[in-house]
Amino acid sequence: MSRIKHFVRSVLLSLIPVDGNCILFESESDFSENTRAVYDYMIRCGYNRNHKLIWNVRHPEQYMKVENVVFIDRNDRRFLNRIRWFYYLGRVKYFLFTHPYWLHEWKKNQVVINLTHGNPWKNCKHRLYHVADYVLASGKDGVKYRKKEYLDTPEIVVLGPPRNDWLFEGRDCVLKYAGNCAFDKIIFCLPTFKQASGWRDSEEQNPFFINTIDSEDALNRLNEILRSNRCLMICKIHHLQVMDGLVLHNLSHIRYLDDEALARNGDVLYQLLAGADALLTDFSSVYMDYLLLDRPIGFFTDQTKEYTRGFMVENPMDYMPGEKIEDFSGLVHFISGFDREDLWKEQRKRVCKRIHKYSGNENSRRFVEYFEL
Repeated sequence: MSRIKHFVRSVLLSLIPVDGNCILFESESDFSENTRAVYDYMIRCGYNRNHKLIWNVRHPEQYMKVENVVFIDRNDRRFLNRIRWFYYLGRVKYFLFTHPYWLHEWKKNQVVINLTHGNPWKNCKHRLYHVADYVLASGKDGVKYRKKEYLDTPEIVVLGPPRNDWLFEGRDCVLKYAGNCAFDKIIFCLPTFKQASGWRDSEEQNPFFINTIDSEDALNRLNEILRSNRCLMICKIHHLQVMDGLVLHNLSHIRYLDDEALARNGDVLYQLLAGADALLTDFSSVYMDYLLLDRPIGFFTDQTKEYTRGFMVENPMDYMPGEKIEDFSGLVHFISGFDREDLWKEQRKRVCKRIHKYSGNENSRRFVEYFEL
C-alpha cells in the first residue's frame, strides 16, 4: 500500500467511532474453534441483545440469522461489501482471532486478541510480529512456549482455551456420524497434516489417512479388527491436508469426516471429541486438550524421523503419555486394550497438570469476564 493510500485509509478509519459493544470473530475454518466457543457462550447468555457480533467467514449463507449478528463474506470483493467491511474495521472494539495474519494496524482504543488454535507443540513456521495485543495460553508451560512464537511481546494470559468447554458438555454429538454399525467404544483418529498447499512437513503420505495402513487389504483387516472389538473409528481429516493421493471411503467401522461434514450439521470437532473413548494421533496438539478427559491416547511414532517441522518442546516424548504405535500390530494392540489395566493414567495426569491450569467448561466465561466484553 502506497504512503498516500495508507494515510487516507488511516484518516478515514479514525473518523469511524469505536463501539465498545462491537466484536469481530474470525477462525481459519469458518465459524469454529476458540472464537466460536466464545461466541456460543455470548449468545447463550444473551450478549447479542446489546452487542453487535460480526463474523468474517467464507460462506455467510450457511449460518442461521441471529439478532445483532452479522456474517460478512471475506471473499466478496464487490464495492458495497468492501465499504461495509471497512466500516466495521473502524467500528469494532475487540478483534478475536484464532489465526491472526492480515490485521497489522489498529486504533489505540481497539483490542486484538489471539485466542490461538492449539497448544504450542510443533515448531511454528514463521514467528509472528505485531498481530495481537493479547495471546491466550493454557498454563505455565504454554506461556513459556507461546513466547517463542512471537518476535514482539504481546501480553500472554492464562485463561484456558474456550473450545475446551465443549469437551465437558455432553457425549452424544458424535453419534450422528456413527452410521449403523454396532459398537461399544469410539476411537477418534486425528493425525496432523503432512502436506499443505504451500509447504510440506513430511514426504511420508498415509494414503488412507491412518498411520501404518498402506493398502486396501490392511484397511479391511483394520475394519474387521474394529468390528470384532466392537469399536468404531472416526477419522477426521485435517483441513490443511492436501487431498491428492488420499483414498477415503467409509467402511462399516471406519468413518471419515472433514470440515464440510461438520459445518453442514453446525458441529465442531471438540463437540465430537467429548464422545470419544480414546484418541489416536501423531503430532496433533489436540491430544493436549484431550488429556483433560483422562482417556487413553495412542501415538503413531512410525514417521517421527521424517517429520521435518520438528517440535517446540525440548523432549517431545516426555509430553506423550500413551502407547507408542510403530506398526500395524501396535495399532491392533491399542484397539484391543480397553479391558487391560491403564498403564498411562498417572503420566497423563502429570502431563495434563503441566499443560493446563484449568479444567471444566468455564473457559469461555472466564475469557468474557477477563476482557469485560
